[in-house]
Amino acid sequence: MRSALRGHIDPVLPTGLRSELTHRGLGSRLRQGRTDVVHQPIDALIQAAPWVLGGLAVYGLARAARRQSVTRRS
Repeated sequence: MRSALRGHIDPVLPTGLRSELTHRGLGSRLRQGRTDVVHQPIDALIQAAPWVLGGLAVYGLARAARRQSVTRRS
């Protein structure tokens, strides 16, 4: 989150997206022999949580600022 606020957003392709698409990434992730199949949904939550929480914080701050500006006008 800190790097995104500084404007240093990581590019998507070096994260392995290209190899996921070209080397049967989905098929290998769905095999039952993998030990990390159980915690894959948790990984998605861990990756998305800071972005979701940051978005909710911005939304809450914008909403509070709007309410405050409407109250001052009255």
